[in-house]
Amino acid sequence: MPHLNSLMFPDLHFLNHLQELKLWIEGIFTWGTQILERTKLPLTLRKLPLKNTCLKWDELSTLGKSLPNLEGLKLLYRACRGKRWETSDGEFPRLKFLKLRSVELDQWEVSSNHFPKLQRLVLIQCNGLKKIPYEMGDIPTLQMIEVHWCHPSLANSAKEIKEEQESMGNNLLQMIESNNVVL
Repeated sequence: MPHLNSLMFPDLHFLNHLQELKLWIEGIFTWGTQILERTKLPLTLRKLPLKNTCLKWDELSTLGKSLPNLEGLKLLYRACRGKRWETSDGEFPRLKFLKLRSVELDQWEVSSNHFPKLQRLVLIQCNGLKKIPYEMGDIPTLQMIEVHWCHPSLANSAKEIKEEQESMGNNLLQMIESNNVVL
């Protein structure tokens, strides 16, 4: 059995018709691996669910710049590691759907122009995250924020964003929440 630190994911950039890639690493030895390091993915990717890939948040940002057609991104169970995600210009230019589930994240810094096409944000079991960046409310395409099984302050920040949008006459933003209790 090869040591996981020596595994590299193959370059797939030549698969120029590939639109969806589901990358789920199974097993308990994935912490600290860099399986996607220096991997080139096809520019045609539109959907990318990641699970147990243990990317650093800055590696995810690099990935976001290299996939200009990505519309759906799911970060599930240790897809990324680190406590802080700071996005920047040029990342995820066409992303419409972003789901974070059980990711290690305490601080999220974003500008409204970092996700210019985002329509739906789903947060599930993001226990370290206490607030949604206020700037998310300034994304003109945002239609839905879902918060499930998270800290109540995270749900409250979503409500504040919704209320602020309503006070400016934008009644299109919806919010769904469930089971948000102090953990």
